[in-house]
Amino acid sequence: MYFVGDLTNNPRHAADNAGVLRGIMSAGEAVTFAINSRGTSFVVKAGAIGDFYATSVICMGYMALFIIEETNYFAKNEEEVTLPKHIKFASERGTKIEACDEAHLEQSCGKNAKLEEVDAIIAPVAATAASRHNQFRYHGYSSVINLLDLTSVAVPVEAPNMHIDVKKDTYGPLDQLDPDVQAEYDPEAYHGAPIAVQIIGRRLTEEKTLTLA
Repeated sequence: MYFVGDLTNNPRHAADNAGVLRGIMSAGEAVTFAINSRGTSFVVKAGAIGDFYATSVICMGYMALFIIEETNYFAKNEEEVTLPKHIKFASERGTKIEACDEAHLEQSCGKNAKLEEVDAIIAPVAATAASRHNQFRYHGYSSVINLLDLTSVAVPVEAPNMHIDVKKDTYGPLDQLDPDVQAEYDPEAYHGAPIAVQIIGRRLTEEKTLTLA
């Protein structure tokens, strides 16, 4: 799954890759069941499973050596991906991404902070309030959480008020996605719709994440 996640930063492409991986895994399970149903000896079954594992290791090694890059943010097929601020900072100044990650962590969590000490992350669920039918435009805040099999809980924190949260004609977009979000916003349609954040925890920490939420 780590290799599949490194192939692209585009949420839609990542979801497609995850589906292909799951299909391959299901095919392997089907072959294993077929071998078991024929009463095949243990030696033959172990050999078949070993062949599958050996093929997987070879494929992963090939991907690691020749396909996976340090980042896919600047690839030609990644135009739809919004660049995080620290990645944009690195590209503009020619700085290594790892150094920007450390600076971002220090700015967010304090000096001498370590990533292992973070219990959870508070992040948006979507780029808009509760989306209207067939108008959900961006899955990047949630699809990566599903892909990595992390724990996440959505918590409603606010609701738009059409008398206060009015559209501003002088507003300038912040990134490539923002113009679409601003064009979609209708104060009357979104009035009272929930705005939520998600509490993202580590894998298998459901109780702790629910407690934090």
